Amino acid sequence: MPNGLISVIVMIAVVIGSRLLLKEVGRKALARVPQTVKLVKTDSPNWQNRSRIDQQAAPLRFCGFEEIGSYQVTGMPGVQLKILFHAATNVAAHVYEHPKAGSWTELVTRYTDGLNVTLTDLRDTGVTAPPWVKTTRVSGGSTDQMFKEHTSQRDRNGIRAISSADTVREFEDGYARYMAWKSGVGMSADEVARVSRMRTVAPKQ
Repeated sequence: MPNGLISVIVMIAVVIGSRLLLKEVGRKALARVPQTVKLVKTDSPNWQNRSRIDQQAAPLRFCGFEEIGSYQVTGMPGVQLKILFHAATNVAAHVYEHPKAGSWTELVTRYTDGLNVTLTDLRDTGVTAPPWVKTTRVSGGSTDQMFKEHTSQRDRNGIRAISSADTVREFEDGYARYMAWKSGVGMSADEVARVSRMRTVAPKQ
C-alpha cells in the first residue's frame, strides 16, 4: 500500500499552501495530488542516493525477496521506487526515493477483507489514513529487522496470496483506492494544522 508516498505528497502540498486558510489549504493540497498513478519501469534509475537505496534493498534480497524492478511514478517528477516481493510470506517491499523527502522503506501485507498492514521507517506526516490501512512506524534498524518485526507482529489469518506479477498492479490499485477515499473525506482544518506542525519529513538518508 503506497500510503507513505501519498502522505509525503499531501504533506508537501500542504506546506506549499500553508499561508492560506486551513480548510482551503487542505482542498488545494489534495487538488495537487494525482488521483491515479502508473509505475513506469526503468532499467537505468537515476537515484539521487544510490548507495542508500542499495543499503535498504540488499538486506531484503538476503532474506529471500525477489527484486521486481525500479520504477518512476507518473505525475510525480523525481519520485522513484524499487519493488521487491517475498513470495513465501506475501510481503511486498517498496523502497522510495523522493527529491525533497529522501528515502524510506515500507513493508506491506494485504488481507482478503481489504485490510493493508504496513510497517515503515517513514516518520508520521500527520496525514490521516483510511480505516483499512494499519501502519506501524519504526525508527532505526535495518530492513531485514523490519521484515522480521513485520512478519512476527502481523495477523497470520486472512493474508491474501499474491504473486510477483501482481505487485505493480496492487500498488497502482492501492494508490487509487486511497486517493478516492481521501478526496471523498477531504482534509479537516485540524488535520492541516497537524500536518503543518509535522512539516519536517525525516526518513533515513
